[in-house]
Amino acid sequence: MRAIDLTAVTEKAAAYEVDRWYREGRESFAAHLRPAELLQLATITLKAEAVSSRQLEIAVHFVQSHGFEVVAARPVRFDASNVHQLWMYHWNVATPDRRALAQDLLSIGAALLLVVVDRSHPQLVPASAKLSALKGPAYPDRRQPNHLRSLLGARGRMLTFVHTADEPADVLRELGLLFSASHRDDLVRDIAQGPSDPDLVAQLIASLYDRYPERSMDPNRGYAAFRRSLELTAERANHSESHAARAALEVLDVDRQLPGQLPWRQLRNHSLAALPEMDLWDPILYATERVLHDQPGSEPELRDGTGEDWEALARSETP
Repeated sequence: MRAIDLTAVTEKAAAYEVDRWYREGRESFAAHLRPAELLQLATITLKAEAVSSRQLEIAVHFVQSHGFEVVAARPVRFDASNVHQLWMYHWNVATPDRRALAQDLLSIGAALLLVVVDRSHPQLVPASAKLSALKGPAYPDRRQPNHLRSLLGARGRMLTFVHTADEPADVLRELGLLFSASHRDDLVRDIAQGPSDPDLVAQLIASLYDRYPERSMDPNRGYAAFRRSLELTAERANHSESHAARAALEVLDVDRQLPGQLPWRQLRNHSLAALPEMDLWDPILYATERVLHDQPGSEPELRDGTGEDWEALARSETP
């Protein structure tokens, strides 16, 4: 199972052939799935904000309504290591503050990963590329009302609720990264058995809702609650905590004058020094719309193939 057969981007295929996580995923799935079957597979990860805003059922219904069948569902946890590895070919574009904020947002709670099979006909592009297009882009001005991210109420470039593997090669790489070899064996068995029991998926969703409280995703509300906590600490806490709270408030005051350049790492450090037990949800919500996202003039190390790329590839191979 060659990477060149699983991505429409030549440079990406070359990089993945020596990528540890792609090779891990390939080792687990190559013996059980033919390339044609892998082209029908896609993954979608419903992130912590989708769990906390109680929108998992909406996302499951969306993928099913577009011809996808859920064949496996697993909770996943993100951490500093797997977040870095998952986006390592794109992180050169992001500012250090966006990288730190993305890690905090992704790791604040569990996510739900679905493995799905495209049962629609005809299948003009791989399932992963099709689902990635249906999900909608990270850039708000490029989203359409029918995109999944729009339906879920995605805000800005970071509070996007869902992530998908862009191409079949990414499906292998992400499953190789996020799951151990034994857990990947379990996934293979689930995929071979066909559709997941809807009751089991519903039970998994209910367990995630039980573990993580429902939250508002309004950054303005988050800012107000966050600022109130800092102001109370600045007035009432001991000297070191009140000093840290005032430092955090100074960062917020500067940010209100210079939107789009919030120094998240600095704000986070001051805030945790002031409120060691602080729930990071409110400041994270605020920061998603305030940080500087990209390094000027930078491009991702690897480009992801799109449905249009796959269609062009198919045309070029047609006699």
